[in-house]
Amino acid sequence: MAKKFTSMAGMTGNYRITLVDQEPVEVHVIGADILRWEQNNGVKSFFEGEVGLSRLSYVAWAAMRRTGVTGLTLADFMKSFVDLEAEDDEDDEDEDEEDAQEGDDGVELPDPSEGDTTAW
Repeated sequence: MAKKFTSMAGMTGNYRITLVDQEPVEVHVIGADILRWEQNNGVKSFFEGEVGLSRLSYVAWAAMRRTGVTGLTLADFMKSFVDLEAEDDEDDEDEDEEDAQEGDDGVELPDPSEGDTTAW
């Protein structure tokens, strides 16, 4: 099932871009890249309607331009575009849940779902 984007959470982050005859390059998308799309497309929100590959490609291109990774125009970028991969956040979520079970001093806290909550 496709992920439904409704805010910048999950949109910003690292993307791996592959262009024709080039090695993949990683770029970090930030809010300014999304804002650039909104300003150039005359809409109030990047998240209106479906967030498809053309929008994701645009913000990746904007990040590449912002960071100096490419000097391609948008038209040339789209002609040479092959693939875009977003960093997978699922592994990060699992790590966050594990980290939440530990205190600041690294002491593991009991899982409240296991019944005995008197220890904490």
